[in-house]
Amino acid sequence: MRTFSLLVGAGLLGLLAGCNRSSDTPPVGSGNGVWVSQDFESLRGWSNPNNATSLTSEKAHSGKFSIKTGPGVEYSVGFGAKLGDLSTTKPRKLHLEAWVWVPSEKSTTSLVVQVGSGDKPVMWEGIKLAEKAGGFGEWKKLETDIMIKPEVTYTDGLSVYMWGPQETAPVYLDDLVITEAE
Repeated sequence: MRTFSLLVGAGLLGLLAGCNRSSDTPPVGSGNGVWVSQDFESLRGWSNPNNATSLTSEKAHSGKFSIKTGPGVEYSVGFGAKLGDLSTTKPRKLHLEAWVWVPSEKSTTSLVVQVGSGDKPVMWEGIKLAEKAGGFGEWKKLETDIMIKPEVTYTDGLSVYMWGPQETAPVYLDDLVITEAE
């Protein structure tokens, strides 16, 4: 019996040693928690001075400010950072939460999540706010998950912004939280 226990113990030790990850390979999808939490009272990490008119005090879910698209404002200010600056792991899935105010089902605005380098996105996901909002003319909580493509790397940048092509009425977003889900 003792010999059998030693053999099983040695086998388990060998199996565990074979699963050891090199120190320069971070784990995949550890779910490191919150990457972005933005109530738009300050714009740390957000950019695009050409779209400064998208920061507004017209409506806000919390505080005084939100971002918007609408007539004359096709793109909102955007968040941008390299994935390697946001996490020590390569994410498999992101979870997005935000409060949105959508005027009607005819709204064209999407919350865009883009990953890539420069003008070459590896992935682009447009979340149509009118479809996901669950109501119109009042603040509604939006929650959604986005799967990250396997070819995404740590050097790729994450961009998040609102895009409202030919929007006829203002659409607002506030209290955005992005977490690494897995």
